[in-house]
Amino acid sequence: MRVNVTFSANAGVAIAVGKYRIWVDALPTRKQPGFSAAGPRILDDSAFFRPGHICYTHGHGDHFSEALTRIADQRWPEAKVYLPERILPNQETVAPGNLVFRDGALTLRFFPLPHEGARYAQVPHYGLLITVDGCNILAA
Repeated sequence: MRVNVTFSANAGVAIAVGKYRIWVDALPTRKQPGFSAAGPRILDDSAFFRPGHICYTHGHGDHFSEALTRIADQRWPEAKVYLPERILPNQETVAPGNLVFRDGALTLRFFPLPHEGARYAQVPHYGLLITVDGCNILAA
């Protein structure tokens, strides 16, 4: 099975595997020392066109932009959004008891991880195992 991975900024990626297009932390807009950030033009890049699933490990600005997520949701309303914090009425909220999501041959399994540093110990943070027809991709 062919897998294409395109990096956006910081830890963000767009993954195309089979017929599925999955974004993971693909829209960070807060630039941190040593990390890059994405801008709104990323939504026009062919690698980031028409996602089916927009996933976030946590809601910090170096992994997530509420503004760009809202734009993506308006542009591609059929895409499912997965995030530990509720921002959209139609999103899936990742939380204990709500960690596994299926779409045909695709399974998204979120699992709790500690966030780096004592300062962020209480921040909900998740890793993600993406499975498509026996092909596993780990995003943590």
